[in-house]
Amino acid sequence: MSVDQPTRLIERWFPARELSEIISREKRAMKPVYQMHRWFARRAGSEFRAVILATFLGPETTEDEFWSLFYSGTNLAKLLGYKPVILDPFMGGGTTIVEGLRLGCKVIGVELNPIAWFLVKKEIEPVSIEEFDEAVLRLKQTLSPEISKYYTTICPQCGREAEFLRAYWVRIIKCESCFKDVPLFQYFALSRVGESGWIYCPNCQGPHPVEKDRGLSLKTCPNCGETLKPTSNGRKYTCPYCGHSGSVLNAVRTMAKKPSEQMYAILFHCPNCGLTAHKVPDEHDYELYNLCSREVVSIDISDLRAQIRYGEDTKRVLAYGIREFHELFNHRQLLVLSKIKEAIIKLDVSANIRELLLLALSDIIEFNNTMVPWTYTANKVESCFNVHNYLFTQMYAEINAWSGGRGSFLNAVKKIRRGKIYAKKPFERIYKKRGRRKSPTRVYTNDPFEVKPTYNIESLTKSDAILICGSARRINISRHYVDAIITDPPYYDNLIYSGLSDLNYVWLRSSLKQYYTCFQPSLTPRDEEIVVDWTRSSIKGPDRYVRDLTHVFKRCLRALKANGLVVLTFHHRKPAAWTALFKALLSSNLSVRAFWPVRSEGRCYPHTKGRKVILHDAVIVARRRRNMGGIGIRKLKNKCIEEAKILLRELDPDNDLNNSIISMIVTGSLFKVYSTHYPDVYDNYGRRLLIEDVAALAQAIARELITTIS
Repeated sequence: MSVDQPTRLIERWFPARELSEIISREKRAMKPVYQMHRWFARRAGSEFRAVILATFLGPETTEDEFWSLFYSGTNLAKLLGYKPVILDPFMGGGTTIVEGLRLGCKVIGVELNPIAWFLVKKEIEPVSIEEFDEAVLRLKQTLSPEISKYYTTICPQCGREAEFLRAYWVRIIKCESCFKDVPLFQYFALSRVGESGWIYCPNCQGPHPVEKDRGLSLKTCPNCGETLKPTSNGRKYTCPYCGHSGSVLNAVRTMAKKPSEQMYAILFHCPNCGLTAHKVPDEHDYELYNLCSREVVSIDISDLRAQIRYGEDTKRVLAYGIREFHELFNHRQLLVLSKIKEAIIKLDVSANIRELLLLALSDIIEFNNTMVPWTYTANKVESCFNVHNYLFTQMYAEINAWSGGRGSFLNAVKKIRRGKIYAKKPFERIYKKRGRRKSPTRVYTNDPFEVKPTYNIESLTKSDAILICGSARRINISRHYVDAIITDPPYYDNLIYSGLSDLNYVWLRSSLKQYYTCFQPSLTPRDEEIVVDWTRSSIKGPDRYVRDLTHVFKRCLRALKANGLVVLTFHHRKPAAWTALFKALLSSNLSVRAFWPVRSEGRCYPHTKGRKVILHDAVIVARRRRNMGGIGIRKLKNKCIEEAKILLRELDPDNDLNNSIISMIVTGSLFKVYSTHYPDVYDNYGRRLLIEDVAALAQAIARELITTIS
């Protein structure tokens, strides 16, 4: 077979357009196993199911045959006559692992981050649902009476005890001119209750019902008639007493300590008179919070006293004077989360069940800290990691961490349960048109993926899943053992996984360090993380990123069989990130055989909004390079434009087409051709084109195509 002839389906064809529609819908409601706990930039299960199938199916497979296998309980071991081995050196949240197991493969996952490793372990380990339910019931019986007392208030209508649903807090700084306290109000909307919206007025110090759609736009208080004027726009503050305007961060530096906080409103529900409304905190509420402050003194929070490391993801909270993790929680949050953790540890259950309950606790940390915003338009709390950063807000919402719906422990337990049921009975969704809309229908695929994993490379024959917590740079697998490398490598400078996951790690460490060595260090591994962090550019810059990625690729290629494929998904809008990735591929003696743009994100997340946002993954298919002879720049450019136009025609012009996706497709198409002929690619003067030259050429071609399309 000639070297330019595809030997696998994914080299010839991939259902990018059809899959894009499936993924964009799936991202609104991920499969239950992927909702057990957040992992950052998690890819859809459907994407990797399709990638794995197309990687092992022959090029003669028809489109109909592919979709038939996609929606059925396909076992590749039976289909191929051998059990394929997949290596994922950047396992992350485990999408490759789960989908590989479902399709009958043996999987090897390597992950540096202990939180991600622990999550994948719990995703695939077998569990008795009955045993889990019994443990949850016992935990409820133990904790509900104790924790509920911290979430009470007094109903102002009937004067009896009511249920605390949510508190609203604002940070306070000292005015640099008059030295009075300035609450940093950026808006005055509270939340919607029934057909009414609610706002808070700092002038008459009260919450007031308004028309539902006017909560964010109201300019005057409906009660006192005073103007509702924010005191902060995030960066600048205006003192309501002397009118001084200044920098919030400068004021914090002048104070030489973190801003104080004030609880200014409470949402409650009264079971006695049926009222659900907002109120101003009263003496009972302040005394209850003071009780939490007194009780939390006796709680061991030594792990939370770890220093927050400076980085691109944490520099904002550090600028506000916060130094240790416990400072990211108010006293009630610290107390309640600690009591839940303590009860889980004391519960007489198996290690497997205890770890699932700890995973549920870890899952709610992102909703129970002093960085959690309340969004009036969506009427819900958002994660503090919604923009893949420490979202340090000047106003935050405190929910009932035990039973308060989204973000509460009991809600997290339900998600864990759904995920484990899905592991026993997985399904895909087919979207069929009913009237004007497409509705999902579940198709159960009869491919459960519960497996007891092993944790070191020496135990390859003992399990279908090997999960290694460590650096992929040190991986050592027998030569020619692996059939395919399928992974989602680090996204250049998009995410600093160590900094973000530290917030979960400090809560889990004391419970797991005696069982797993990866939980013994005080924080997650950082030095070996492959990432571009501009705050540490001298040691974590673009050149280091390329070197580290190249080292991992080369090490993994030793284990790859001669005819094995390397399939990556990648996602970034910066040309420099793509140049770095292709540098690593070329330095590893790989050439790109196919490049498929697939819609991987919806616009339902804050980080995916905006015109320049790229909503597509590139599925990049590579093989060990075999030189195809030299090529000149003119032919290189023509081939690139030809391939790019074919891919662009597959996109939805109304929803998918923007400058970023055009640039991505051109870059991928150009490097595909370039890698095939590398290094014998020449300009008009007979000089070899460097990777940097090709990157610049890609941007020039992209600009031409953008102008043409416009």
